[in-house]
Amino acid sequence: PKCKISLDGEKGNKVEGLKDVYWYKKGKDKLKVLMSITETNKYKYTLGLEKMENGNIQYKNSNINNQEKYDVGQNVINKIAYGYLIDKAGNTGECKIDKPIYYDGTLPTCNISAEGTKGKNDWYITDVDLQLHAYDDNGKNLSTKGENESGVSGYDISSSKKKVYNADEITGYTNCEKAPDCKVKQQETKDEIIWYGYVSDIAGNQNRCSTDGLKVDTSPPTCNISAEGTKGNGVWYKEKNVTIQLNRYDNISGVSGYDISKNKYEANEITGYTNCADAPNCKVTQSDTSNTGQKWYGYVQDNAGHQNRCDITLYVDTQSPTCSISGKCVNNSATINTKTYCDKEGYKYTAKCSKDAGSSGCSTQYYFDRSGASTANTGFRGNSVTIKADGYSTAQYTVYDNAGNSTKCPGVSINIDKKGPDIYYNKNGCSGFKCKVGVGGHNAMPRTVYCEDEDVKVNKDSFSADFERNGSAQAGEGARERVISVDSNGKIVEMVYHYLTNGYKHTVFFCTDELGNTTQDTVEDYDILCRCRASNDVYIKNDKGKKELKYKAGGVVIGVDGTCEKDGKVVQCNCGNEHTRGGYTFNKGIKNGSGTDLYLSCATT
Repeated sequence: PKCKISLDGEKGNKVEGLKDVYWYKKGKDKLKVLMSITETNKYKYTLGLEKMENGNIQYKNSNINNQEKYDVGQNVINKIAYGYLIDKAGNTGECKIDKPIYYDGTLPTCNISAEGTKGKNDWYITDVDLQLHAYDDNGKNLSTKGENESGVSGYDISSSKKKVYNADEITGYTNCEKAPDCKVKQQETKDEIIWYGYVSDIAGNQNRCSTDGLKVDTSPPTCNISAEGTKGNGVWYKEKNVTIQLNRYDNISGVSGYDISKNKYEANEITGYTNCADAPNCKVTQSDTSNTGQKWYGYVQDNAGHQNRCDITLYVDTQSPTCSISGKCVNNSATINTKTYCDKEGYKYTAKCSKDAGSSGCSTQYYFDRSGASTANTGFRGNSVTIKADGYSTAQYTVYDNAGNSTKCPGVSINIDKKGPDIYYNKNGCSGFKCKVGVGGHNAMPRTVYCEDEDVKVNKDSFSADFERNGSAQAGEGARERVISVDSNGKIVEMVYHYLTNGYKHTVFFCTDELGNTTQDTVEDYDILCRCRASNDVYIKNDKGKKELKYKAGGVVIGVDGTCEKDGKVVQCNCGNEHTRGGYTFNKGIKNGSGTDLYLSCATT
């Protein structure tokens, strides 16, 4: 009888070193040895992986079909399949496979070990060292040549999940780059991670292992304490009750417990958390404190078991500070009826925060307010200011303590006098016919000029004037009989003078007040030009020797622009001096009126 041997199974990788020999690997069914029989007179057979001698062949009775199967139930390496036949006539036949069998029908295995410190709720509180352990050949770790298994050929560890039962789904193995250690490290992460181990044997079988979800939180939670209230400088508040809130954070495992307290605890001393009794706000209030302040401690714990602490020291001062002030004129001063005036250098005003009962201490913030003067200083910080506002103003400082409490200092009234006196005069004076002054009957032109200061007194000795006529100073023809007088409060000084000259005149007056403010005023007065009028009827003889009225009393003898002779020279006429005109001498001063004496009077135009 004749037969032929073949294999029925899933081929894997090529056997290294052998031509056209492949591993058979685990498939849906086990590897089978198939024996095809061509003998029609069948009787008995045997099929297996062992070679038998004729005398030792153990045949099996069977109604033999054209093909018989033998299940290879175990892994084999380098085995030959043999088939033996005997027909009813006693003839024997033998067949065998032409290439050795390499069969690994067992998947490689693996596991992942995790080393790290566990906290609470399955969280690791340290980095986790992960190691892949890969096995084949009856559990031999990383065996490369098995006795009845092919041995491990490839392995990897990853947080990515892949299918492994089809070889084409994993294109390669890194062998962890550190074989045989095959270690990775899982660091802190918010989400849990499942790690997968992959292993392949030489035959081409693949397998996978995995860990449970691993959670790593190596960082403690954090917290801070905030305060709600009106804040001053630094940590000072001025409300009687300041609301204090604990803020806590953990973005990995999350916060599980928190508390706020005046008591300081070490982490291992915290046996429980109150969660502030009003979670999630976690607020308390602090009342008035001294300058020692109140220290608050916040406590927080995360789900992994880490604990942490934060603190804040708060100071509360509800009492306002006290204030003292000082001030004086920088330079000259003058007092009128209890009111003090400063000159243009101004008034220096200083405030001082001298005491703070609430213990927060005076800050350096001094605010200055003013009113009443158009050019006064604007508000600013600083504890001293020189005020140069022209006129009357009021000034007031506000002082602050470090908590923000404030007190208005006493205000001061400030008078700054930068303006000189006012100069004005009586324009009309004494004018017209028969306005006589003094002996001799001729009229002077009296004027009164005033120097007046509305704030302080006038310096009498400073009141003076420069007189000019026709554009130049006239010696002997200026103002005469000057009289200066002062009113009862010293604020008005009068100067009375006589104009005795005819012509275009102007006068420059000077006056100073007590603070040294000076005024200069030029008085251009074209209205005080004079005409000479006859004081009596004046008669002359005409050509026929008869008496004829030349000038009627009050009539104009010399006009505004008239000239006359004096000492043989033609000069501008005036009403006050002796002069000659038309053969008549005027103002000779003869009291009895005899001769050619003519008395003239002056009047304004």
